[in-house]
Amino acid sequence: MVYLVWQDMLSARIMRSSRYAWNPLGPWGSPLPVSSPGVTANFPVHSKNDVTAWQQQEPTGKWEVYANVTGLPFNLSTSPDSNSSYPSVDAYLTTDSLGLTRVSAVYGMWTEEVVPDTLYEVRQHRLDFGLMDAGSRPGPSHTVLCGGDRPSVYCLYRTGRRTHRQLELDYAQDSLRYRLRYLDPRYNYRAELVFLHDRTGQFEADIHSGDMVLGRVRFGSQKAETVVVDVPPELYASDTTLALTVTRVTGDYVAVGGFKLYAYEAARRGRGGQLAYEVAHGLQTGLVSCGPNPSRGAVTIR
Repeated sequence: MVYLVWQDMLSARIMRSSRYAWNPLGPWGSPLPVSSPGVTANFPVHSKNDVTAWQQQEPTGKWEVYANVTGLPFNLSTSPDSNSSYPSVDAYLTTDSLGLTRVSAVYGMWTEEVVPDTLYEVRQHRLDFGLMDAGSRPGPSHTVLCGGDRPSVYCLYRTGRRTHRQLELDYAQDSLRYRLRYLDPRYNYRAELVFLHDRTGQFEADIHSGDMVLGRVRFGSQKAETVVVDVPPELYASDTTLALTVTRVTGDYVAVGGFKLYAYEAARRGRGGQLAYEVAHGLQTGLVSCGPNPSRGAVTIR
């Protein structure tokens, strides 16, 4: 989605609208007000999903910084005796066990007036919503919508699209090519791809970036297989861009039904990155044991 926020000059309210990123010529949604009626609000900024921030004038004449999170307004600055202005905001998203994206925390920064017209300080505040359950994990930084009538904005080449068992697929006779922009060099990334082939047998595909092969995928027929590969930081450190190609090794074609990129905490680079959610909540996880290995039946992972 592409979001747009602005100040309505007539009502002095902050408005928001959105449209699909894959359809740059498509219509914008109906404008929705996010600030309170009857008060002056300006300097709107937008963050991920439904998070919008602005500065709003109180009945006392002072300014406060507010944020609207999925339809609910919150006072971020809570400093009624001084002016708070020029907000900046970011949202921490997680995906719950049902696959729904939620805002779990909002980070706000603004300029606080300490001495009128003389001294100012930068303040920050984290607003937690406690919406994470046991199955939560960070939401993807990039999501490639595969199998649409039009290719995703991240898709450089595909032969076409196809559907198998209600799964929409990008497919190519030889190679699918994607380019993802605006990766953060301070983070590690992990790519999650869903493969499927509707013929009978075993199939293979290579995942690579330029001359670097990230992995060879082996999967069976008629069933979607999810594959996870780590992305070496040197692939995106210089220009924040990741070029990824999926090439058919065996089979009649190569098809991808889902492609997501997840950001990991950079401080653990080179040691198998931790999910940002795990780092933020002090959880240390790792693979302790897995067995029996190999197995034709059940496997216990601890």
